[in-house]
Amino acid sequence: MAMPRKSLERHLLNGTRPEYEPQTESPTSSIPVSKPRMPARIKADPESAAEFSGICRDLKQRGTLTRADGRLIELYCDKSKQRREALKHLDDEGLVCEYTRLDSHGQERTTEKRNIYWGIEQECMKNMMAILDRLGLHPINKDKPRRGVQPKPKPVPEPEPNVDELLSPMAQELMKKFKAEREAENG
Repeated sequence: MAMPRKSLERHLLNGTRPEYEPQTESPTSSIPVSKPRMPARIKADPESAAEFSGICRDLKQRGTLTRADGRLIELYCDKSKQRREALKHLDDEGLVCEYTRLDSHGQERTTEKRNIYWGIEQECMKNMMAILDRLGLHPINKDKPRRGVQPKPKPVPEPEPNVDELLSPMAQELMKKFKAEREAENG
């Protein structure tokens, strides 16, 4: 059995250098964090809208949600809807269905085969897992996506101050006298 590796503190105490790369903070992406827009057809389906919002919420908590993720999340919701429809057919028809076909002599033959919706459900499931993997929501690749850059807040312009309010009361009286003298001269 191999020796467990020394911690960085232990290397510092022993005056040695580690042979492994010390882990630093996870690298960040140059893409700013932003929320993608939910497409209208996804909004129309309450289950798809809930899935879209849930995935966005999970990615936002990790700091990896970007506007570009919208297309992948949209595809995930489409595949999820197809899978729900296929499961509905499987519940109604069962896993095995009877199909009628013509044999080589032109006579009808009834055979039992696996329901075609089972294949559709399996294909949707594979695609959904691949999309979750790409988004970093799969257990194996959960640390793969980089955190996005938090957008800098836009500076709020300060209102221009009223000069009269900034002056001390004594200076305000002097300004009033000055304005009054000026008006008298221009009079």
